[in-house]
Amino acid sequence: MINPADTITIIQARLESTRLANKILYPFGYESILGTIIKTCLSMGPEVMVLGDRASTAVVKPLADHYGVWYESGDSGSLLEDFINVSTTYGYINRVCADSPLTSGPLTRYLFMVGNPLTDWTIMSGVPPGMVGGIARREALQRLQGQSPTTSEKRHVTSGLIGRDSFTVQWVPAPNLTVDTITDYNRVREMLG
Repeated sequence: MINPADTITIIQARLESTRLANKILYPFGYESILGTIIKTCLSMGPEVMVLGDRASTAVVKPLADHYGVWYESGDSGSLLEDFINVSTTYGYINRVCADSPLTSGPLTRYLFMVGNPLTDWTIMSGVPPGMVGGIARREALQRLQGQSPTTSEKRHVTSGLIGRDSFTVQWVPAPNLTVDTITDYNRVREMLG
């Protein structure tokens, strides 16, 4: 089990996008896409912060403030470095993208429940992209930083953890969500918090 109390959920929330500018501000139900993802992340339990950049601070920080979450402007030019810098008191980072409004709190809680705390990167398989974030050990990100990461690895982080043999990756199969046994019932009930 990965300890949620030793984890910070970081929502990557930058306005730049080559395909759909400002997409995290688009309406989604009664909220913006970013507001929806913040509310979902707050339901997961770990501390939540929004990581923007200088260009998005004027728009994104007020949204973070509205939901009562910590905002940080990561301007190093390296998301990898930003993650390391803002997570100094945590052992794990739950990485969530702000353009994934259907991220599932229960499935992410399941990752915490079954994740191996010694694995560098824990991710769920068998679900559509954007349904679940991924949990990285902070120490693994520091090791990646020391291995001369490529520009892509600095920008996307996960490609460096998955693409190098020096990191362990735990692919967690998507759970059965049907309640057929008492074990199923207990698992689903714990996933719902």
